[in-house]
Amino acid sequence: MNDTHGNAAGDLVLQAFATEARATLRNGDLLARWGGEEFLLLLPTGDPDSAHILAKRLREHAAQSLSRYRRAARFHPRSPTVSIGVTSLREGKPTTKALERADAALYRAKAGGRNRVESV
Repeated sequence: MNDTHGNAAGDLVLQAFATEARATLRNGDLLARWGGEEFLLLLPTGDPDSAHILAKRLREHAAQSLSRYRRAARFHPRSPTVSIGVTSLREGKPTTKALERADAALYRAKAGGRNRVESV
């Protein structure tokens, strides 16, 4: 996005995504920018299946919102996409390992065609 439309346009897309995320996530869920267009979603409770479902819902809602934004701003030819890697913390394992798994799942989602959710 930034390379094609500039940093200001990329910032507007990130703001639109954050607005959509706030409307989709539950109280207590934490979404944090990890780097570039990558985010971490930390859920205080729930199982991996429900985390995957929530991530898919976030991706679907954000994709609709970003698509509307793209049309209004006349971005062309591709709409911004949302790819999400999902994992869970494992008891007795360092948090850094969960981050590595989520990052690997994110890259699998991107490699699989983007605009996808992958779990590990």
